[in-house]
This record gives sequence, C-alpha cells and structure tokens, in this order.
Amino acid sequence: MPIQFDLEKVKAEVLAREKNENKDLNGACACSDTDCEAYRDKGYAKEVYDKGEDFDILAFDSGSDLDGYIDVSSKKINDKKIKVFVGEYFLPVYKGEYFKYFKDDRIDKDSFLKLRESIINRAKKRVYYLLSDRAYTAFEIRTKLARSAYHYADIDIVIAYFRRLSYLDDYEYADRYINLYKDRKSIRQIKDKLRTKGVDRHIIDELIFSLDEIGDIQYNLALEQGLKKYNSLKQSDKVRDKLYSYLARRGYDYGIISRVITEILYD
Repeated sequence: MPIQFDLEKVKAEVLAREKNENKDLNGACACSDTDCEAYRDKGYAKEVYDKGEDFDILAFDSGSDLDGYIDVSSKKINDKKIKVFVGEYFLPVYKGEYFKYFKDDRIDKDSFLKLRESIINRAKKRVYYLLSDRAYTAFEIRTKLARSAYHYADIDIVIAYFRRLSYLDDYEYADRYINLYKDRKSIRQIKDKLRTKGVDRHIIDELIFSLDEIGDIQYNLALEQGLKKYNSLKQSDKVRDKLYSYLARRGYDYGIISRVITEILYD
C-alpha cells in the first residue's frame, strides 16, 4: 500500500503559503533565518537557494568570452531532448528550446539564466506529478531527476524547495511507513526497505525505538507466520531447522525466533 498525498491539497497549501509569506515558484527563499528555523530543513533549504543563485552565474562567467557568450556542447538523450553542457554545468533541453535559446552552439547570460529558471520549474512540475501518485523520500526524487539528466545543483534546489514546504520529509515518511508496516513486516525488513529509499539510519532507529510494545507486535507477527509455515512442514525432516531458517530470512532476531519455535513445537 503506497503512502499517498492529496495533490490538490498540496497545491492549494503551496499557493496559500507563497501568497501570504511572499515565497515564489522560482526557488528564492523569502523567509528570514528565524522563519527558517520553524520548518524542518529550512536552514538547509535557504543555504541551497543561496548557493544555487551563485552557481548559475559562476557556471556561466567562468567560461564566457568578451562578448558575453559561452560555447556549448551537446549530447543526445532521446529523440526529443538533448543534454547541453555549459562548462561543467549541463541542462536537459528540448530541441525547440535549443533553437530558441542557442545560436551557433553559443548562448548569452540572459538566455542562460532564463533557460535554467525554466528547467528548474519543469523539474518542480515533475515532482508535483510524482507526488500526485504517492509520497517519496528525498533520495527517490533525487534519483528520478538525475535519471532525467537534471544537474545536481538544480536537483538540490528542487529538493530544498519541497523540503521547505514539508512535502519532502524523510522523517515523516519513515514514521508513516513504520506505523503502516510494523504489524506486517519484521523490523529488519522495514529497516532495509527504508534504507533503500535513502532514509538516514539514525531517523529509522529513533522512530523504531520510540514504538510502544514493538516487541510484542513483532513476536505475534512472527508466531502467525511461523504457524503457517509449520503446517506445511509437519511431515518433513528437520522441522526446527527449517522453521528457524524461514523466520531468519524474514528478518526476525534470534530471541523472537527462539520464543516462536518453543511456542509452536514444545508448548
């Protein structure tokens, strides 16, 4: 069962915040440092925006000529899109955009900045679309944008934007995931899954440690699964070893497995 967002609610809240708090869709953080402290990762978001504003200018100025133009190179991504390299920076550009902004494989600073702003906004729309289906961790979004050839600096800006609005929050995601699956999966399975989604292990450990009666929940789940497996093993040899291996593969620790086997075989 995927963790989902109400996208229309998300968009409405974003627009309301931007209108009331003077935040815009271009990635500029209009809040003060004090305001940033009111949100998770806000300080991080502001730092990324500040660096992002400097990055595009540095990326351009480091290679531009006296006329204010910079030569570019490109590589085909697919039939509709190409990857354009501006110095060490790159952009995923549609062919129509290339003919609009580039002349003889060169681009001026104003066009470069407009194009980059357009591409960052396109990445944000992509994230809105993804969130309309289910919730994601920051790592999952970063991976998807990277596969679409967005530059890491632009990905950072987009991630920070959605973190600032609390629609990318690994702590909240992990909390919801753990509570959804704590009575369906072993703790190890939950940890492994969240780690593959890029959630920090300290967040995972903190949330699991805070769960009430997690030991009893895990024992009852292991007992239920063990009994089902035992019914298919009754006529086979080495039932105890096979049952132990089965529960171990599902991620239960030695203490729980021993209790379950004792309950099933000896009580």
